[in-house]
Amino acid sequence: MNAFVQRVRLYYCSCFFKDGWLLGRFPTRIQIGALVLIAWGLPIMLSASTRDTEFLDGLRARGLYWLAEKQILGQPLAENSTSDARASRTIELAKTYAEWAVASPPGERSMLWEKAHKVTAEFTRSEPNHPKRLLVDLQDALTWLAAGELERLEATGVSDSNRFELAKEHLRQAIRGMTDVVEQTKTLLRQVRLSRTEPSEDGWSAAELEGLERHVAIELARALQNQALCYPSGSEDHVNALTRALEQLAQPGVAIGQDLLSWRARLVRIACLRLLGHGDACRQEMQALLETKPPDWVTLCIEANRVQLLVSEGDLTEARAAIQKGRSRHGLVSQQLDFAHLDVYLALWQAAHHPADPTELDSLSSRILDQVRLIGNEYGPAAGRRAEMQVGRLFASTDVVQRGGSDLDALRIAAESLYRAGKISEAIAAYDQAAGAARKIGDADRRFQFGFTAAALEQKMDQLQVACDRYCRLAETMPQHPNAARAHRMAILCASGLVRRAEGPAARSGAEERYTALLQNHLSNWPNSPTANDARFWYGQWLENQRSWREAIAMYQSIPPDSEHFPRGLNCVCDLYERLLKENLDRNFRIQCVQEATQFLQPLIAGPDKTWPSPWTPLQRSIALSLGRMHIRYAEDGAEYCREILTAALAGSNEVDSAWKATARALLAEALLIQGAIHEADELAKQLPDGHLPMVELVEQSRKILHQSTGHEKKAAVAQFVLHLVERFGHERNGFSAADRFLLDRARAAAHDVLGHYDEALALYTQLVKQRPKDGDLREDQARLLSQTGGAKDWNTALRAWQAVEHGSKPGGPRWFRARYARCELLIRLGRRDEAMTLIRLTTAIYPDLGGDRMRESFRKLVDH
Repeated sequence: MNAFVQRVRLYYCSCFFKDGWLLGRFPTRIQIGALVLIAWGLPIMLSASTRDTEFLDGLRARGLYWLAEKQILGQPLAENSTSDARASRTIELAKTYAEWAVASPPGERSMLWEKAHKVTAEFTRSEPNHPKRLLVDLQDALTWLAAGELERLEATGVSDSNRFELAKEHLRQAIRGMTDVVEQTKTLLRQVRLSRTEPSEDGWSAAELEGLERHVAIELARALQNQALCYPSGSEDHVNALTRALEQLAQPGVAIGQDLLSWRARLVRIACLRLLGHGDACRQEMQALLETKPPDWVTLCIEANRVQLLVSEGDLTEARAAIQKGRSRHGLVSQQLDFAHLDVYLALWQAAHHPADPTELDSLSSRILDQVRLIGNEYGPAAGRRAEMQVGRLFASTDVVQRGGSDLDALRIAAESLYRAGKISEAIAAYDQAAGAARKIGDADRRFQFGFTAAALEQKMDQLQVACDRYCRLAETMPQHPNAARAHRMAILCASGLVRRAEGPAARSGAEERYTALLQNHLSNWPNSPTANDARFWYGQWLENQRSWREAIAMYQSIPPDSEHFPRGLNCVCDLYERLLKENLDRNFRIQCVQEATQFLQPLIAGPDKTWPSPWTPLQRSIALSLGRMHIRYAEDGAEYCREILTAALAGSNEVDSAWKATARALLAEALLIQGAIHEADELAKQLPDGHLPMVELVEQSRKILHQSTGHEKKAAVAQFVLHLVERFGHERNGFSAADRFLLDRARAAAHDVLGHYDEALALYTQLVKQRPKDGDLREDQARLLSQTGGAKDWNTALRAWQAVEHGSKPGGPRWFRARYARCELLIRLGRRDEAMTLIRLTTAIYPDLGGDRMRESFRKLVDH
């Protein structure tokens, strides 16, 4: 038990509390809330090294939480480690995360709280019957207490009432957890006292349990004290929670003696009496404690409570005299006492308004701001934020802004408090005033900061037009400021939002004009800023949406390789080149476009030495696919290029995304088909997963190759390839879209047609035409197939089919002439020569060139026949 008390004293001699907040400064200057945890000396009751524990305490006291975490996790427990060592490690790690959360800004805390609870939960799950599990459970309860206390402190003056509700919920969790520990401790203590045997090495002694029971009672009282402060002073809930806290402290043995726990218990009792408004009882308790000649830290804490009591009673004359005694004792300072001094200054500042004394107000305002800076410098950012929130609530509720004050810190603090209270318009006015004051004294950085914050608040209020104007004005007024480009970028984002919500052509046109002008302005004024690449990428997207594809490609190409937008920009370049090639049917244009794309994209793969990379990056593989498609579909003799680049990419990409690999193999198989390497293409296609989407694309491209191929042997081989590939889909085809199923059936019909499977092909074409009756290519294939048979019945059916094709085609177009020729040829075949000749003469009268030299020659031969 002596070791336990000594270890607790080593920790708690460095701190004392105001409503749970750490107040001492020993031995370091940087302090965070000792509100966080357990007699963190309790691990000594386990098997932890005192030296290791003190080292971790030192790291945490200096704010080196990441290093403390690394120290704990970097020393994994040996397989033969005792469960006590694991419990000690759990407590130290949870304590580190909890202190880290307290010291962090609000937006960074949630993950740390979760980590703290997770480590204790994992221990409880793995060691449910551990004798010292009580300490881990208590650690978890104190983590809840830390979160609840911090949430309560920061909820005051904030417009969001949910924060107080969250604080209450955290504190209820803490109280439940501590109550469970109290009950289990009492049960164990009865068992130990009844047992006549000595406790086992990992068991509890009566002295340890008594010390734990006493300590938990104090922490539970502190949790109840925090719970009381979540309710209005004097309310039933407020009084009830403080009364319960005093009951905990009144238990036998809790506040008796001259040790650390006794002093802490009596200090919590003093605070509860003060908060209940029992001034006389509070003074008696403070005097009684002083008569015991406690350590300096206790004396400073008593003085802080005395000052706070005077302020709450409105005795400002006595309070002012009290703070003249100074803030330290034998070099030791107290956070609680420094906050008490701040309370006095604030109360005096409020009193100076009735009636207003400008001289006194200015003097007190300076003292208040000096005290806020002192607290932040002495006790760290968390304490500084709390002091600013306390001051800001008062500044915002009086006339710091209305009086036209010029103190930048006062205006900033007031503005921040107005924002937290939900008074956004007033906060913006305060920031504007602060920016004006900063401009007058030549403080460019703070002028920019205040102006930027005001614009951000307008944006938060969804006043996008106002926010956009503010950001623009700020950037253009101070273009050389390091953050000018950042402000202008925010203006662009606001303008983008205005485009999305514009209603009506005129409004949208105006919003679009503003958006594009801002993008161009950004690239002109800040071309080398980190934000310029955002503008380049956004401008590229805009041009792409406007179908200005050439301009979009150029904009994407201007994004440098070190930009985060570079990979997406390159993928966009690839897509746009393919769109250009797909939509422009001019042969020369396509050849030139493929060459242009290759000149830009291939060096990104091969590099200056023109060798394939090893290994290939995901971006290089993506570019290879795009280049392969462009060459095989749109370039002359592009199959060889596609084969070369994709063979290299597949060889250099063994462990890659399976979807990419399937797409690459399908494209490579297409290239092999074009080159007549049917067997190789078939072997490669076998490596594709059954039913995979790239197989649908391969089937469709194989059908096109089938129509383009010459020579019956090659056509038959490709047709067999198509049928084998389609058969592999089986029932998987039901999972594809109707469009993909249509492509599969169409390819199957074409393959059966080539192989002379007339009935199968005709049945498929008939079914497909019913699905898409306006598809001219499909109707033409069906009519052509009907024309190839030898029966008059089918010829008449074919005649009607060609007539339907003709009616569905553009008059005078290539398909229209093919259909007109087929009708004439079938009429002659059916012995209806006069009708054919009449149709030919009519066609010649309307279109003398008969569709060009080739078609005119065909008609001539038909007439001669």
